[in-house]
Amino acid sequence: MRRFLTIPLAALAAGALSGQTLEHRISFPDAKVAESGISGYDRITITGLPLSNIPGAPLLPVKYVNLLLPPGARAVSVDVVYSDEKRMEGAFLPAPGRRETPLSEKPGKQAPEPDRAIYDSREAYPASQAELVHQGSMGGLGAATVKVYPARYRGAERELLRSTEVVISLRLARGNGPDHNGGRGAIRELAGRLVENRRDIDAWYPEVRDKSGKNGSCDLLIITGAPFDTVLLRLANWKSSRGLVSKIITTDSIYSGYPGSDRQEKIRNYIREHVQTLGVSYVILGGDTAVVPARVTYAMASGYDSLAPGRDSLRADLYYSDLDGTWDANGNGLYGEMADSVDMYPDVEVGRAPINSVADAQTFVRKVMEYEQGAMSDFLDRASLWAEML
Repeated sequence: MRRFLTIPLAALAAGALSGQTLEHRISFPDAKVAESGISGYDRITITGLPLSNIPGAPLLPVKYVNLLLPPGARAVSVDVVYSDEKRMEGAFLPAPGRRETPLSEKPGKQAPEPDRAIYDSREAYPASQAELVHQGSMGGLGAATVKVYPARYRGAERELLRSTEVVISLRLARGNGPDHNGGRGAIRELAGRLVENRRDIDAWYPEVRDKSGKNGSCDLLIITGAPFDTVLLRLANWKSSRGLVSKIITTDSIYSGYPGSDRQEKIRNYIREHVQTLGVSYVILGGDTAVVPARVTYAMASGYDSLAPGRDSLRADLYYSDLDGTWDANGNGLYGEMADSVDMYPDVEVGRAPINSVADAQTFVRKVMEYEQGAMSDFLDRASLWAEML
């Protein structure tokens, strides 16, 4: 994808961001139309893209575009400055979105009620092909997320409008954050995988290294409970021998030495301090939730929570990765609500080892070491993916 940048870099250095823009071009493959499984409705899809799901509104393909922002900038709004949008031949009736419900509830095949204000309108839905939905920081690198609609619907005419190329323009202004934070190597690599204008990372955020050429004094942090710490120490030593300086600590040590309203907040405060002072890039939570507790966060408003408390929540280790804010800005004890203004961008890479016994820990360490030594080959053909009720 090609980028179009209209920001003079000299202006960035001088701090004159007001009125500047960042442009980005997105290309899309052809749309496909099939039966939706709901009588009388069509399913509109584009390969690789999810469908929007606003209750009652047409289900349409969307693309979430993550863009790196210049140092010290915030996105104010987004405009579509070019689109090759054309009407597709035929008459269409996209299925309406459903209210989110747990998969175990099996909502059934009855069609949800369409929003007549949309389905009877002569105006295209949505009104704009681009929407600024989020912005924040990835370990000091500014980022924004734009929701782009390559397909729109004109209900009264049953017309489907389709684009294969869209150019969006972000209007920028000066933000409240620092003018520059080069970010750590690992988070820069992660940002490079998440943003579409990844080539701007080095130009806008030159990495700052210490005199030894190494950022910080710890790369990998392993958090676990006794007696698993003695087993995972072998993994920490192995990682250190391969150049990834590692540290291991027990949850009891964190609970007794760090502030926080509960155990999860104490662990998060510990991680945040070590990211800021030691340059930690990776964190392993060494144990299942009984060993290293997870933060239960808001997920959706299904309407089922009053009947079965917890249905609208899930356990999210992103709480330990996104270190901006508290995740409970309104102080009501419910984490990750819309009102809590959660950043949602990772600041450190976090993974969890599913350990509940010493045998589990030994197996985990053995498998990691065998993988890194090249002793395993069947992982290329076999995978096991596990999840709780979502």
